[in-house]
Amino acid sequence: MRIYINLLVIFLVVSCSASQTFQTAQKPKTRVEQRYQMRTARKPAPKVPRTAEDYYELAEAYYKKISEADNEKAIQFYQRAIALKPNYALAYAGLGCAYARKYMDYIFRRDPVWKEKAQEAAQEAAKPEPNSVKTHKALGLVYLCDDEWTKAIAEFSKAIALSPNDSEAYNLRGHAYQLSGKTDAAISDLKHSLSLMPENSEAHKYLGDAYSDMGLYDKVQREYRKAVELNPSGYAFAVNAPAEFPPFDIAMLQQELSENPDDSWLHYWLGEAYIKQRKVAEGIKELKIAIQLKPDVAGEHYLLGQVYERQNRIQAAVAEFEKAVAIRYDHLNSHYELATLYLNHDMSDVAVEHFTEFVKEYPDKVIGHTILGSAYINTRQYDKAIDEMKKAVELSPGDSNAHVHLGIAYRAKGMRTSAMAEFQEALRLSPNNYRAQLELEKMNE
Repeated sequence: MRIYINLLVIFLVVSCSASQTFQTAQKPKTRVEQRYQMRTARKPAPKVPRTAEDYYELAEAYYKKISEADNEKAIQFYQRAIALKPNYALAYAGLGCAYARKYMDYIFRRDPVWKEKAQEAAQEAAKPEPNSVKTHKALGLVYLCDDEWTKAIAEFSKAIALSPNDSEAYNLRGHAYQLSGKTDAAISDLKHSLSLMPENSEAHKYLGDAYSDMGLYDKVQREYRKAVELNPSGYAFAVNAPAEFPPFDIAMLQQELSENPDDSWLHYWLGEAYIKQRKVAEGIKELKIAIQLKPDVAGEHYLLGQVYERQNRIQAAVAEFEKAVAIRYDHLNSHYELATLYLNHDMSDVAVEHFTEFVKEYPDKVIGHTILGSAYINTRQYDKAIDEMKKAVELSPGDSNAHVHLGIAYRAKGMRTSAMAEFQEALRLSPNNYRAQLELEKMNE
């Protein structure tokens, strides 16, 4: 009996071992699983924060993630760093930045206490380290909370002087330029920020904002989508399908307006949401309220002008687009809408006047010379038209459409041979250019 039990034990041990071996053999690890196992095996255990510096590093990591939840964690970790090291200037500056972001970004739930805490933290940072990069960033963001663009720009410029390769400093100054209406300077700074750190999602978002001010919505979508690609949790709100941009909900906006009836932006967003749902009358009403509350926003007039244009209310549309460019001359899409309306509705003389000034301001924009040249053709000033179209070709010799427009100007002047040469050059550059093909067919009839 004892021998039998021993044999049974041996049998069970061997059987279990064989079973485990068999089960293992039946489920070999895939290469992906093997690589994952290797990566995770090599990955060090997360560092447990113990010192003020540890908490500061952790706070910075969360702050850079942008999202509301991460910003809240950043605030908590900055505060823990300060609790361990009461005179920790970097942590105070970081805390100021985080509270300022919270105040500026979360518009619908903005609490003045957040701005006060941002100011207090920035001032505490400035006591031990008044001339550090981080302190100047915090002070600049506090000024942004109060819409003091010039002072904010000055602080960010000081940060850049101390740290010329600081991507975030250029990003923040670019944002301040954009908010102050200096769009060209904003785009320059934001592009430089991205040249220093291409993965800076916030710079892509702010660059999209700057393009939005200019009415360049294709570029807006490109930059916003890049921001979301780099930081899905931080900027998921910024982008939806182009037809649904921006993705605001009517019910939510109505609720916010019941609590903030004098917020012009809420009226603007509600107007846009109505228009996208084809509730045009309601949309116009909200846009007019937005303009009444804050008449110096180019985008309000631009959107209202677009609505009027769709309704074939040409003079009303022209008036709104002209107001938009009077407020922000760099709102390029308003200029282009005006060009279409001027040229298509017997206002070419007005187009000549308008775009003569435009090409002085933007001498390197091909489209400006093309529009002015077209206006000259319509007013029978053919030599001037040819001059403008030539400038367009000189600026962009590889642009087949520029050659088409020059050909049209030559034909209007009666210079048949020169016209055909330009249409042929356009087709050489772009064999599928339908307009060039059509113009050549007309010449050969």
